[in-house]
Amino acid sequence: MKSAMTILEMATRDKTEMARRIGCQSPWPQGGTMETVAVDSAVYFAPRSFRVAVNDMGNDLFLPPAGEAPWRGFIERFFGTFAHQMFNYFNGRTWGSVAAKGDYDSEANAAAVADQVAECIIRWAVDGYHNTPHSG
Repeated sequence: MKSAMTILEMATRDKTEMARRIGCQSPWPQGGTMETVAVDSAVYFAPRSFRVAVNDMGNDLFLPPAGEAPWRGFIERFFGTFAHQMFNYFNGRTWGSVAAKGDYDSEANAAAVADQVAECIIRWAVDGYHNTPHSG
């Protein structure tokens, strides 16, 4: 639950100082108010306190049905871009499906800790993705 509330707060703030602290070359000014907060059916978005926080911000909460990937088209496509452009450089991937993963042992091949991966994700998003022309 704490992570969901932290993400909600971060979505509203300029994150340039955080980006600079980890070595990003570009600012990260994305933030502000929203009309709709769209989340998936993960358990950390279910508590009443999260729903109240979204409501208190004056936002609508959109919860697409579980198991219906087409209702989450943008984020599903972003995950594909993310996997192709950033996670191709890491061992220990879990792939996009059980069939694609096959017999690959992700845990045995893991080569980074969560904090390292988090910094790489931010640097890729701020200096890579945000500076690459795309239709989004």
